[in-house]
Amino acid sequence: MSSIYAHILLPQRTQEGTGKLTYSIPEQLQGKLKSGDLVSIPLRKKTVSGIVLDLTNEDPGMPTKEILEIKKPGLIIEWQMQLLEHLSKNGGKDYLILKKMIPKRILEGIKEMKDWTPSHKSQVTSHKSPPPLLFVTPHQSEKWNFLVEAIEKTVKKNQQVLVLTPEIDPLPLWITQLKKIAPTEAFHGKQTEKKRAQIWKEIADNEIRIVVASKLGPFTPLRNLGLIIVTNEHDDTYVEDSGPRIHTRDIALKIYEFTGAEIILESHFPSLGTDEKATKENWAIVRNNTPTKIKIIDLRDEMKKKNYSPLSEYAEEKLHETILKGEKAILLLNRRGTSTAVLCRDCGFMEKCPLCKNALILHEGEVPGGGKKLMCHQKHFQKEAPSICQKCRSPHIKFLGTGTEKVEAYCRKIFTKSEIVRLDKDTIKKSKDLAEKSEQFRESNNNAILIGTNMIRPDLLAEVPLVIALLPDTTLTYPDPDSNIKTLEQLNMLKTLVRKNGEFVIQTYIPENTVFTTFTTSQTEKFYEQERKSRAMMKEIRNFTKA
Repeated sequence: MSSIYAHILLPQRTQEGTGKLTYSIPEQLQGKLKSGDLVSIPLRKKTVSGIVLDLTNEDPGMPTKEILEIKKPGLIIEWQMQLLEHLSKNGGKDYLILKKMIPKRILEGIKEMKDWTPSHKSQVTSHKSPPPLLFVTPHQSEKWNFLVEAIEKTVKKNQQVLVLTPEIDPLPLWITQLKKIAPTEAFHGKQTEKKRAQIWKEIADNEIRIVVASKLGPFTPLRNLGLIIVTNEHDDTYVEDSGPRIHTRDIALKIYEFTGAEIILESHFPSLGTDEKATKENWAIVRNNTPTKIKIIDLRDEMKKKNYSPLSEYAEEKLHETILKGEKAILLLNRRGTSTAVLCRDCGFMEKCPLCKNALILHEGEVPGGGKKLMCHQKHFQKEAPSICQKCRSPHIKFLGTGTEKVEAYCRKIFTKSEIVRLDKDTIKKSKDLAEKSEQFRESNNNAILIGTNMIRPDLLAEVPLVIALLPDTTLTYPDPDSNIKTLEQLNMLKTLVRKNGEFVIQTYIPENTVFTTFTTSQTEKFYEQERKSRAMMKEIRNFTKA
């Protein structure tokens, strides 16, 4: 009988630079061993665990050691093995992927996991499934109702559901609501090793029917997967910081191919690639374009009226109306601090960071030691705010621009009885602070104002009658080829927070910009086409300069 060998993947790097090693299969295990089994193998002077990748009759041309035993048969199921192979071929390190797929406590058989083996066999069979569904809606409530209905239908078929979110902050809200439908758990990297291993085990045993996760979600052992939901599919937070920079949305689409499960990609403003793919491949597309009242304010007219406050006359009037009705409003400004530049009116000297040469930002509150400080948001340099010019010693110092601190101070002065919550990096020190501050605003009595930067997360908030974008021009001026798309994406994100019959006010110095005309007319296809042409032109320029 010819020798049979197995390629074993270890959760650690080997001398060859991968995690793969070849072992011979002892006679007593031949016919029993299969791909996906967890086995014990000798490695140097230790016994370690690894996953069987495949079996082969090909002699490796060197002496091999024997596999000791099968510890957990079928620990990794077929579609997970396919995913592991796909990610490995696309730049992923196989041993790192394995560590994401199986918690350390299960791999090593620690304590309560020592004698456990999966009790639920995989019921996922690859078959032709419906095309992916792209769901586009401008309202949080419509999004929630649509997705919950899809989840309920899947659970009734006795299948599991994977819900993916870009970040872990909204997970508690999802868990609270989805537990009313079926056993639900979150799965993410900030859980303890013990907690994550226990949840992983319950998912594999089909005890947990709905899994809500971020980037680790696609690696969970869903053996009866019926539906994958990718919320906010456009969000770049889904891209891994290290390893192959593959978007979680693209991994989810691969799982859809491998399993035949249904998939829904949800977004208020689909990414350029997804929109193009959906059209070319004839996906099902649901666009729920409920009209929202949008008012564009030209800030150049406000300057003519000598209105230098953060709010235009129209926006302030609408905010007064909203507060008088005892309702809530959300204000967005992508600038922290009080003023965004400090300038001498006599000699023109501007205070800059000595490390990166960016303009220093004035902060008046919530800074170490109190008082007025100039801070650099990139290099974290800070110094006391000057009372005279450092160059010509003139006392004529001018603080220019507006940040969230100044807007908060202005609102507290005007709306003295309103509860005001600020969301930016100066008020959010820990990851839990974002959820807590959002909940504070969400659960507060009416007559409240939320002022925030791009840290505002629609999934953590409820719809309100009034949303004001104070100056979205700031993101348009970034030296970024995607600045148009990112600005439009942010406006559409804010739009999801405007309830039906509510109003969205946008203040800008450039109302004629294509981003604002696209947003008000909803002519996204024309916008996408312009962006594709722009990218094609940039590619040609890069190729020309290389040549």
